[in-house]
Amino acid sequence: MKTFKKLDPTAVCSLALKIEAASLSLYDFGSKNAKQPAVAKLCSELAEQERKHGDFFREFEKNVRTNSEDDIFNWLIRGATTDEFVMKISLDFETEVFKKLGLVLDPASLSNLTPIQLVRYAISIEEAAVAFYSGLKNHVKASHKKYMVELANEEKGHLLGLLKLLSELGPNE
Repeated sequence: MKTFKKLDPTAVCSLALKIEAASLSLYDFGSKNAKQPAVAKLCSELAEQERKHGDFFREFEKNVRTNSEDDIFNWLIRGATTDEFVMKISLDFETEVFKKLGLVLDPASLSNLTPIQLVRYAISIEEAAVAFYSGLKNHVKASHKKYMVELANEEKGHLLGLLKLLSELGPNE
């Protein structure tokens, strides 16, 4: 299990990129393979947003790798240590969420998903993303909180769209 002794910007980026890659993989698959137009349309829209989130963290990760430690920790609160948030995220991602991420990142597994299963997997990933970004906002300096709040809000929007779609699909899909 991955735990953080202190919030390491590289580990934060790595985890964020895993979340975004899994979401993107699932949404790309859904946009190309869903038989229901509403599922394909929402997946297409969400895929584009997840691409942007991934670009944000790839750029940040590049900056982390090229800057000194002092510059790196200008983003995170210096000396943030393991706490309930980090431990919960670590446990969530090592258990249920990573199992789902593994499935999502395996195209052969995706082809066996029903539309409702696809939407439910997407919901679980979005819930994890909301928790991750919402919790992370408490560990970044004030100048960067807006990015975490914005990401959490966008993921909440994804979640609401998916929940609406799930209700529209109904129990018989």
